[in-house]
Amino acid sequence: MRRIALISLMVLALVTTAQGRRRRFKQLFVKWAKWDIYEIGKYEKRAKASTDGFTEVTCKNWIIRTEFDKRFTAEAARFMEVFTSTFMRAFGSIGRPFIAERPILCIYATKAKYDANPRTIKGSGGIFSFVPRGARKVRDLKLFTFHPKGSAAAKFGEFPLSITQHEGTHALLAKIYGQGVPLWLNEGFATFFETLDLQAYVRAAGNDAALNKARKKRREMSYRHLILKQTLGPLGFNPPKVAYLMSLDTPQEWNPDGMGPRCATHYALAESFVDMMLSSRFGRSILAQLRGALAKQKKPLISDAMVKKLEPAWHQFLVDEWGVPVAGVRKRKGKK
Repeated sequence: MRRIALISLMVLALVTTAQGRRRRFKQLFVKWAKWDIYEIGKYEKRAKASTDGFTEVTCKNWIIRTEFDKRFTAEAARFMEVFTSTFMRAFGSIGRPFIAERPILCIYATKAKYDANPRTIKGSGGIFSFVPRGARKVRDLKLFTFHPKGSAAAKFGEFPLSITQHEGTHALLAKIYGQGVPLWLNEGFATFFETLDLQAYVRAAGNDAALNKARKKRREMSYRHLILKQTLGPLGFNPPKVAYLMSLDTPQEWNPDGMGPRCATHYALAESFVDMMLSSRFGRSILAQLRGALAKQKKPLISDAMVKKLEPAWHQFLVDEWGVPVAGVRKRKGKK
């Protein structure tokens, strides 16, 4: 019997800046099952205090460093291992990762300490960074965030997980492909996984009805379908174009401070596209092709012939599953 973490998720919102984060949605938090507590106990025994004031533990896929006690650090390690396992199951077979080193998750006790790190961005809630090595390779993969309680006595059960899942997705993609993942696809996966119910998704493996239920729950937790309903028409994105989405490959186009509501629409379009690939048989066949193209660094990543097949399927998915009106597309019979 497969034992996994029992992760209790609630609705959340995530944009790049703190201003974008302060929305009316609740955050998500962790709730452990008995088997997780057993695994956490093993990590806790291995955790060690470092000379720089952090507590550190090395696990299979991550190095965890926190300004908290051994228990907190062990819980963070367990969560990241469960998250990584869930990501790999959803993303599919990848073979050997391009980057061998483990990414590091660093959790500060206060926002002030987080902001003081030269590799973070003031006003953000979390960030993933790396040091480039040539055209594709990277090193020093690090994910930085902080506990909103602002106290070293805070508990992991009070730690919001959305930012960690979002930035953790960036870290895993960098480990798998280095710098080879286009920004639009990178952000699409990150926004998809930030609201994923890990426990429900893993347990539903092989059960189409349960998987569809887990996917529907994730969409309900994400506010981005509401963004598309409000902005597709006024911003001139209806119907949305795959070519436009693929052209969004500069950081400025994903920065809400510079792009305003257009940036939020970019995130929503990218998330819906990835959702389609992970939630339909046709989409999964496309994802398998993309994984191969990413591994071989093929350009363009999506051919013109593939775009002609993808675009109608994406539009239909937006109408049927996201409830977003798309010009010229009708909802299929049997879809609520």
